[in-house]
Amino acid sequence: MAHITLRLKEGDKEAEVSLEDHGRSSQEEAKALLYEIIGRSTLTAREALIQMAQRRDGRPTRMTHLGKCLYEFTSKASHEYDEEFDVGIRKLAPGWFESKV
Repeated sequence: MAHITLRLKEGDKEAEVSLEDHGRSSQEEAKALLYEIIGRSTLTAREALIQMAQRRDGRPTRMTHLGKCLYEFTSKASHEYDEEFDVGIRKLAPGWFESKV
């Protein structure tokens, strides 16, 4: 299994993220995490999730930053619930919300 390592240096801030490479979605998650660590984001989590859904990537797991955000944005019990995002993402990626039972 391959690993991906991303480094970012911006002014006096520097960060590095290393993850196992599970394909394109892992690379996007690593990039989002790296920018979050350094305190700057080129994409919001909502935008990153929409792009993943449009590319038909697999659902991010709840162990990842984007997976946690997906849960928070689509769970009615969450204080981060976003009805407009919830409806839209379910239309883009209905497979992400199918029961595995």
